[in-house]
Amino acid sequence: MRNLYFLTLLSIILFSCNNDDDVKTIPAEPLITGYMYTSTNANGQNAVLGFKQFIDGTIEELENSPFFTKDLGATEQGDFDAQYSIRMIDDLLLVVNAGKNPVNGTISVFKIDKPSGNLTLIDQTPSDDSSFNIDSRGIRPVSIAITETNDKTWVVVGNQHSIFGYAGANEIPFGELVNTNERNIVLYSLDKDTGLLTFETILDTYFDGNIGGVACVDFNENGSKLIVSTLGIIHIDIDFPNPNLLKSSQIYFYDFNNGSATNTGIFAEPGVAGTVAAIWSNTGNNIYTTSFNLTEDRIDYDVLRINSNNLDIEQNFRSGLELDNSSCWATITEDKQHLLTVNLGENSVASYKVAADDALSIVADPYITPARDLNGRELKDIINLGNYVYAISAVNSHKISIFYLNSDGSLTELSSSPYAIPSSIGKTSEQEIFLGLVGYSK
Repeated sequence: MRNLYFLTLLSIILFSCNNDDDVKTIPAEPLITGYMYTSTNANGQNAVLGFKQFIDGTIEELENSPFFTKDLGATEQGDFDAQYSIRMIDDLLLVVNAGKNPVNGTISVFKIDKPSGNLTLIDQTPSDDSSFNIDSRGIRPVSIAITETNDKTWVVVGNQHSIFGYAGANEIPFGELVNTNERNIVLYSLDKDTGLLTFETILDTYFDGNIGGVACVDFNENGSKLIVSTLGIIHIDIDFPNPNLLKSSQIYFYDFNNGSATNTGIFAEPGVAGTVAAIWSNTGNNIYTTSFNLTEDRIDYDVLRINSNNLDIEQNFRSGLELDNSSCWATITEDKQHLLTVNLGENSVASYKVAADDALSIVADPYITPARDLNGRELKDIINLGNYVYAISAVNSHKISIFYLNSDGSLTELSSSPYAIPSSIGKTSEQEIFLGLVGYSK
């Protein structure tokens, strides 16, 4: 009887195990830790692409992406340079619609559903059925800055208008050299409850075409100061630009107070043009700039730290591995410990340590990290979310490179990087050239 008991028990155990093998286990989705967005700048209809970030740094396009702005981008004008083309404040996302030239562009505002990352377009002109967006009051809006002061939310939009320069050894002109008041910075107020923008005033215009198009607008942390960068006149597709053709970028400094801006100084360095990023330091006593068009004697000036009080250059760096000093975009990491700059020509990211007094130092080797598997000159906007850094290849590849942010500020690209954006696979540069990159952690 005892043997019979154990045989019966064994058969029950084996039967149970066989039944367990038939149970289908559904793997749990990795924890979502954040969301990020870029815009397509598409001619037919501009759109915002949304992505979820997982705990391991990998990303995936949202099921409802793309989110259309109901207005036009401007890819037919090629790859133009700008920083902060898309911004966030609380649960609102603002993005430029750079098209409609030679008619003014517009700004779209989306409501963000923070738990899911999905976007809903907010009608900026509820009394006008022909438009969902607000007039930028200038041609080719490219950059947005936002600040909150005196219980009011202010938004500044930079209208680039156009880019003019020369190409190659034959110095062939391209673009437009136009004197116009539609190259300007425009002030709006934002109602965060409704998401509606209200035009306030045109803060300043940059009439002279030699100044070059506006590329970046940025407020300091407390909103008391504003900077604006322009591109100058550039000479590209050559090792070193002709200094007789080049016209320097301009960086304008303003005091900002309750909706008014007072110009306090203009920075320009001979031989330095194509200044895309101009961003405030942690203390507000300095700004950092990145420039892609430098004469031979200024090859080490593509990354600058500029004193915001006396406008002196405090430090200068070279972010290229070879001759290509095409630094364009920049970001300060979330912990405010490092500055990251993007080199378009070499598809690489340079890392700098930020000291308490804003001083920069190169991180331990390698301080320049090339991105893998991109086609040509691709890498543009960059952000840091948690332990990871994302840089978007905007022109032809339509991918996102993913890096782990090491404690010393250096970067390690993930083995799964770059991520090919599903909704953009097969799209050409005539159809999409991404503008801006922004995100938030849950």
